[in-house]
Amino acid sequence: MKTKDFGLASLMLSKEKKLLNHTRDEYGRYWFDFENDKQLENDFYSNDAVVHVQDFLNAQRRLKSLIFKSNEYGYGRTKNRTME
Repeated sequence: MKTKDFGLASLMLSKEKKLLNHTRDEYGRYWFDFENDKQLENDFYSNDAVVHVQDFLNAQRRLKSLIFKSNEYGYGRTKNRTME
């Protein structure tokens, strides 16, 4: 599942879904590619998803760190990176 929605990406990561890849497109938007979980995606968009707040905040920090690290090291706009 590929998404540019930071909230959904944070939820997926907080639920321990594997981040397969992330890319930055030509418009500077980050896309996150996770293992597929349609039920969790549907729960997110219907406001039925349940997650511990601390897990969600930690996932946001991890994603932000990933984004800023990509920018810091000057990766190109469309380079692919995986979470380590």
